[in-house]
Amino acid sequence: METMAQSNAATTQAAPAGAEASAPAVIAGPKPYQLTQRTLFNAAELRRLTADYEVIRRSCAVRLAVLFRTEFELTLTSLNTPTFRQFTGEMPQPMHLTLFKVESLRGVGVVEMAPSLALSLLDRLMGGSGAANIPSRELTEIEVALLGQITHLLTEAWCSHWKIGKDLKSSLIGNENDPSFLQTSPPESTVLVAAFDARIGDASGKIRIALPFSTIEPILQIIRAELKPPVELLPPTATPTKPAQWNPALDHVAIPVSAELPGPQITARELQQLKVGDILPISAEAASLVQVKLAGVPRFNARLGTRHQHWAVEVLNALVS
Repeated sequence: METMAQSNAATTQAAPAGAEASAPAVIAGPKPYQLTQRTLFNAAELRRLTADYEVIRRSCAVRLAVLFRTEFELTLTSLNTPTFRQFTGEMPQPMHLTLFKVESLRGVGVVEMAPSLALSLLDRLMGGSGAANIPSRELTEIEVALLGQITHLLTEAWCSHWKIGKDLKSSLIGNENDPSFLQTSPPESTVLVAAFDARIGDASGKIRIALPFSTIEPILQIIRAELKPPVELLPPTATPTKPAQWNPALDHVAIPVSAELPGPQITARELQQLKVGDILPISAEAASLVQVKLAGVPRFNARLGTRHQHWAVEVLNALVS
């Protein structure tokens, strides 16, 4: 700072007489840069995991409908991979959190449920109507014990879906209502978070199931092995074939190209209630699940973006026909 002040003083003395001194330039300080959310999966793996979690969602909805003896709507809204710090930092307070462990897998998972939804489910479980819009509050010890029955159904549905050579079983190991006290994973470690919208009668709310990477790593290895294309061995007597040559007669043949991304899912009841002006949300992950079709036949995987202020898709890989 002293050297900079001496330099500025020397510059002022060297200025010609009568010249107006210009205002010193203001040096902007460093600006924070928000890194984009990292992902552990490519497009094919994300599609496979999304399909798996859709099966888990249906299993959870059926189990809960049997428990409550009424229709239980459950919709998968997102599947992302934030850091543990990001996951806990976006939780409102109070929030009911259930910690669970999956036998034979490492790490501790977290089931997050809004207290207002939890109280509505508990009211229904104890024979009430499951009133909606119950003010959020911390649950009592008896309510936490009863809610454990519901949470255990969710974790068991998750465990029963995966086939990794041995049966998976979950056990509840604790509860928390303040996310700042959670220490189940290092702050910068990655977690897989599945977010669901739940509705029973007039009551609704969000449920999130978060699992650290150490828990899903054995499952992810199996998925990657299944998605890996098989190695084809050429027969010993196979002779090299000549590369196919382009037919110039096809130069001006027009082929319709379309790009489609997966849309949201709604129930038949919601479909009946749709009207002009309604908005259907599309998850951010759908931008990486675009399929490019040639003459109506899927040929490439792509992701959505823009180029020169126009919508565009970037081709990621070709589909195996």
